Amino acid sequence: TCALPISERYMWRLLNKYRGVIVGEDWGPGIASIPHKEVPQLLTRARICPSPRTDMSVRFPTEIGGKTFEIPAMGGFILVSRTAALHKFFGPSEIAAVDGPKDFIEKFEFFLHQPEKRYDMVSRGMERVFAYHTYFHRIDKLVGFVTNLMHASSLTLSMPQPADLAAPASPELSLEESRSE
Repeated sequence: TCALPISERYMWRLLNKYRGVIVGEDWGPGIASIPHKEVPQLLTRARICPSPRTDMSVRFPTEIGGKTFEIPAMGGFILVSRTAALHKFFGPSEIAAVDGPKDFIEKFEFFLHQPEKRYDMVSRGMERVFAYHTYFHRIDKLVGFVTNLMHASSLTLSMPQPADLAAPASPELSLEESRSE
C-alpha cells in the first residue's frame, strides 16, 4: 500500500493517454463538482468509472465507499481498489477490483477494450446491489438489530400511533390548543 497522492499514482497517466474527466475533490485540475441530477448520466455514459484507492481507504482498509454500490446500481462499470471487506459484498464476476497502481492501469486498459466483459459485469453487479445492498436492505438490518437488542434486554420501544401524528382536525385549532386536549 502506497500513500502517495492518488492523482500521481493512477489517474494522470490514464488521462494523458485517454479522454476523460475526474470528478470529485482533491484531484487537482478537473471538475470540482457537478449538479447531483447529472451524476447518473455521467457515470453511465462512461465506459469505466475508476475508483482508485484514496487516502481514506489507506487509513481505513475495510472502508467501502458509496460509489462502489451506486455506480453498479446506475448501470455503470466501476474499477475499484480492493479492500479487506470488498469480497463480503461482491464476487469477482460482479465488480472489477484491483490490487495497486500497476494492476489498476492493466485492468483499466483491458476492460476499456472489452465491452462485452464490462456489460456482463455491470449486469451481475447491478443484480447484486438491488438484491442485497439498497438502503432498504440496510434499514431492514438496522431495525432487526435494534429489535433483537430490545428483546435481549427486555426494553420496549414506544412507537407513535397514526393518531398521534395526525394534524389538528381544524385549521383554526392552534398547536397549543391541540396539546391541551
